[in-house]
Amino acid sequence: MLAYRSAGPAPQTWLKPDVFDRMEEVAQEGGKAIVVCDLLSLTENVEAIFDCSINSRLKAEACGLEFVSTEFLNDSADYIDALAAMIHERMIQSSTVY
Repeated sequence: MLAYRSAGPAPQTWLKPDVFDRMEEVAQEGGKAIVVCDLLSLTENVEAIFDCSINSRLKAEACGLEFVSTEFLNDSADYIDALAAMIHERMIQSSTVY
């Protein structure tokens, strides 16, 4: 399932569904655990760590769910290789004269 994090203070609206709302739904439906994977933040930063690891863990525990958070890509070899390949492809495309 997909959910969003980092909603701002009211009355600011944010993307839905909220990750905390989803955790409550999982718990109410008899779920046992939740895995949080931040697809937006490629590297660890204070906001992502706080939202994905600390606050999400506390909410999951309050809902009676086991909690796991995936690692951020940071400078993993696979991520860097993929990024380099994309950059190389774009450089070739931009140097092509029509």
